[in-house]
Amino acid sequence: MSSFLTLLFFYIIPVQLPFLLKTFTGVSANLVGVAIGTMMISLAISAILSKKIRQQLSFLSMYILGFMLMALGYLIIGFSSSYFMAIVGVIVVGFGIGSLIPNANLWIMTLVPPKQRGKYIGKLTRFNFLGMFMSPIAIQPIQNALGLQHSFIAVSGILILLSIIYFIITNFWSKTQ
Repeated sequence: MSSFLTLLFFYIIPVQLPFLLKTFTGVSANLVGVAIGTMMISLAISAILSKKIRQQLSFLSMYILGFMLMALGYLIIGFSSSYFMAIVGVIVVGFGIGSLIPNANLWIMTLVPPKQRGKYIGKLTRFNFLGMFMSPIAIQPIQNALGLQHSFIAVSGILILLSIIYFIITNFWSKTQ
């Protein structure tokens, strides 16, 4: 489910961000591509660094960190009034997503016996693609109700709520161990 939510909220960038960026003066299609590419670069850097971060945090704590970074990034995008400010938000979102994707894969690999890993990685991949598919369907009603820019702020609120839920689960889990 966490993987589904990660990709559901990730896919807002390539689907909705171009429309938001076009509302800023002087933003061309090339600059939209640069923005999306910038997020992918920050995602890759975060994925590379996630091993070091993962040594300090539990799998659940990584979800708290990743969803909070995504929430902060979407909040910055939602309040942005310039291309540069939106780019800062996109970079922060990329760092959040980059910490979550390897986390899900590694967590599955540690929980599942070697003979069943292919089956469960396949299920994880299914949830990833389902999240991408459902993203526009889930976000469009929010966008219709609040407008394009405010939908990023609403998604930020949802991600903060998810972080709080993971925080509660982490605290409950640590008390039962």
